[in-house]
Amino acid sequence: LLSTHCANPFLNHRPTESLWKRAVETLDDEDKLDVNFECADKLAVLEDVLKAVDEKKQACLRGRWRYKKGNREIIIRDQLEKMAKWVNKFKEVGDVAIQHDPAHAALPWAGVRFFLQITVSDIQIFGAMLEGMELVSNLITRCAILEKLYLYSTAVIQSLAQDQLVKAILELYAAILKYLSKANRYYDSKTTKRVFRSTAQTVESSVDVYIRKILDKRADVDACVRLMDSEFYRNLSDRTQDILSRAQDVKGEVHDVQVGVRDVQRSVQEVQLSLDASSTNDQRLSKEVQRLKADLLQLEEPIVRSAVQLSDLHDSLKQSERKELIKWISTIPCREHHKTVGKDFMPKSGLWLLKNPKFVEWRKSSAKSMLWLHGIPGSGKSKLIYCVIECLNEHNLSSDASAPMAYFYCARNAAEPERANPDEIMRSILKQLSCTALQHPIKEPVAGKYKQKKEDAENDGSEPTKLTIQECVELILALLETDPATIIIDALDECDPARRHELLLALDRIREDSANLVKVFVSSRDDQDIGFRLNNFPDVSIHATDNYEDIKNFVRLQVKQSIKDKILLSGNVTKELENRTISRLIEGAQGM
Repeated sequence: LLSTHCANPFLNHRPTESLWKRAVETLDDEDKLDVNFECADKLAVLEDVLKAVDEKKQACLRGRWRYKKGNREIIIRDQLEKMAKWVNKFKEVGDVAIQHDPAHAALPWAGVRFFLQITVSDIQIFGAMLEGMELVSNLITRCAILEKLYLYSTAVIQSLAQDQLVKAILELYAAILKYLSKANRYYDSKTTKRVFRSTAQTVESSVDVYIRKILDKRADVDACVRLMDSEFYRNLSDRTQDILSRAQDVKGEVHDVQVGVRDVQRSVQEVQLSLDASSTNDQRLSKEVQRLKADLLQLEEPIVRSAVQLSDLHDSLKQSERKELIKWISTIPCREHHKTVGKDFMPKSGLWLLKNPKFVEWRKSSAKSMLWLHGIPGSGKSKLIYCVIECLNEHNLSSDASAPMAYFYCARNAAEPERANPDEIMRSILKQLSCTALQHPIKEPVAGKYKQKKEDAENDGSEPTKLTIQECVELILALLETDPATIIIDALDECDPARRHELLLALDRIREDSANLVKVFVSSRDDQDIGFRLNNFPDVSIHATDNYEDIKNFVRLQVKQSIKDKILLSGNVTKELENRTISRLIEGAQGM
């Protein structure tokens, strides 16, 4: 009975040879010669890559390496940070293809290593090429996971979709190897031909041709993966129904057949064991699939950008002196303002912004950038800023040395005039970037600036003078010499109208002149002067359709709570009236 009905259809159809080897065979003779990188074992190559990445990162810090791409300035150190993450993820996941053909499995990483170990003479060309290398590193890791998940897993049956996925991965690998071949040929000093030095094409445009081919092939792989997922869940459902149906048939034999009851009962027990074994195996496979899926998602997430370890910082200040210094910079309680905004924040609201393509690009890009969130009064801008800050804080928890983030909630009211003052705003930003907590050291040169101001004041018999907005900018730029940073400012329109251009100019200078990656995110109403200055930056405009789900959930929650607390009509509200009330309120909100 079991041999006839319970054979597991989820067979293991592993490729018989490395897909990287097969990809090499598709190249023309010239490209084959150029991908003949010196390969040691895979782990040695990966360690070489990580070492080369670290050396280039140090060179980036010393030389403030960046390059231009259109009107954007790309920070090379950030691209190298991403590469390090992809290599470490590859080491963590493991490349199953190494079991079949270690030399070819290590081949693409050897190509990346070759590129990183060259002597850099032209930063613009190196940066343009590095963009492709970072993409390649991500895709090598991603495809290693895909192979493990869809080609080597015992949870996958052989199908036309699987064959299509193999074909798509092969074509992607070939595009990657061709890109590595062109990079090798360009930088090989023995080669007189320079494929990227054509008078008709710039380096960037030549590189983009090969990157576009890689991206096209990646899209084909993604389409095949979606098809494989669809087939997998359909087959899993069919298999479960088949086993349950056969179990029911065997149980029916107990009622229909009186002779051989023991044999039938034994069959029932065997089917039950098959069910239990299948269930256990499915659970194991499900956990493995979930882990690999989580690994894939991590490759799509923005990296946690690193800063100087706090243990490496020293300011020779006593805690009382440090407290005095922090109060001198700024006494505005930004964390309390953040908590106040978040008091009535509804969980899971604002997700539409976090998924917005412009916001995702702002987070993931290696370019210094500013993003502007704007909308009508009451559209929920401050709540969205709160949501963004919480999202970034949570993301940074995975690292003990994540890059600093500073934020400020502007407000124009007589009780707190400092919240509309550009000087005070920049002082608060500086304070947050220079010190995360009282027990932590104050970063130089902020501590040095305070000591200088204090000595000058003692000589004059006065108190240390406050920092001007220009002094704050200089100090922030000095901090950005070693660390990347994120700056978030809410309600820019609440800043003093006569002076807010100073704040915008300060943010512009920080973004343009910083040696490291800096991300700026601001929100405001659609005031004309702000729109004029931010018109050239990417923006997210809040429309009624964007926050419709947030408003709908908020209205439902509030109406139901009002009925429960007997505030609305003393709680005597019919279901029909409740639904009509909710509908009318949502309709009347118009995005507010």
